Amino acid sequence: CIWWLSTIVIVNIYLGILFGQLVVPRRPKSIDTLEELVNQDQVSWAVTRGSAIYDLFRQSDENSIYGQLGRRMKLVNSADEGVQRVLDSNWAFIRERSILTFKVAQEQTRIKACRMQFAREQFYSA
Repeated sequence: CIWWLSTIVIVNIYLGILFGQLVVPRRPKSIDTLEELVNQDQVSWAVTRGSAIYDLFRQSDENSIYGQLGRRMKLVNSADEGVQRVLDSNWAFIRERSILTFKVAQEQTRIKACRMQFAREQFYSA
């Protein structure tokens, strides 16, 4: 009797884990560093025209990571436009963390879900 009860418990645990893995959608691997961003071709990135980050990327040596980002960056006119690109397709938006935190909170409040994530690496501090 104990053996059957143990078998039923183990099978149910196994099935629960299996169904959990199948039902929960997997998140795509995030891009956590500038090097990862430059070395891939699925995600485009944008910065705000005229921002400090725009100037940093534009004025950096072409062979540096910032220079490589600057050569391929796209420009947006506002943080709202950059966030909308992230929400609409495969885009990364590079902006000051305080502004992005506010925009993510706005989006999360509006739709009760978070569809954006931050990279782990912080590269620019003033």
